[in-house]
Amino acid sequence: MRLIYAKKRHHGLVWTNHGTSLLEFLIYIALFGVILVAVTRFSLDFLSASAKASAMEQVQRNGRFALDRVALEVREAASVAVASSDFGINPGTLTLSTGYASTDPTVIAISGGALTIKQGSGPVLPLTDSKVTVSNFTLENLAPNPRTQVVRLLLTITSTDTGAIFGTPSQQSFSTTERVRKNDGYSN
Repeated sequence: MRLIYAKKRHHGLVWTNHGTSLLEFLIYIALFGVILVAVTRFSLDFLSASAKASAMEQVQRNGRFALDRVALEVREAASVAVASSDFGINPGTLTLSTGYASTDPTVIAISGGALTIKQGSGPVLPLTDSKVTVSNFTLENLAPNPRTQVVRLLLTITSTDTGAIFGTPSQQSFSTTERVRKNDGYSN
C-alpha cells in the first residue's frame, strides 16, 4: 500500500507516488522502538548510579562525622572509665570522664541503630542521621600502662535510604586510634 500525496502545479493537480509503504513504516517504528529502549535503559542506569553514589556519600559523611566526634571526645576526656565501658563486643559502649560537671560522664553507645552521645545529665543526641544504620561499634582498650589510655574505635555504617527502585545498600567501615591527652604526662 502506498500513500499518495498531491502536489499543486500551475495547471492543476499532479499525483505523485512519493509516500511510504507499510514495510517502511514498520521499519521506522522498529527503529524508533530500539532508540526508545536504549534511551530508557541509559536513563535507568544513570538514575541507579546516582542513587548508589548518593548512598555512598551519605555513609561516608556520617562515618567521618561520627568518628571525628568520638575521637575528639576521647582526646579531650580526662580518662576512660574502663569499668563502665564495653570493650571487645559489638555494640560497645564508651564511657569517658571529662572532669566537668556538665559533661561528666560522656557515654557513647548505639541506640536504635544510631550512634549516640550523652553528656552528663543532658539528652541522648544522635551522631548519625536516620538514613544510615550503625551495624558495628567495637572498642579496644590499647592502654600500654595505667598512665596512658588509648582506645581503638571500629565503626561500620550501612545506608538505609536505598531508593524505591534503584538502590543497593552501601556499607563502609571506619577506624581510628586515639589516646586521652589530658593528664597522661606526655606533651600534647
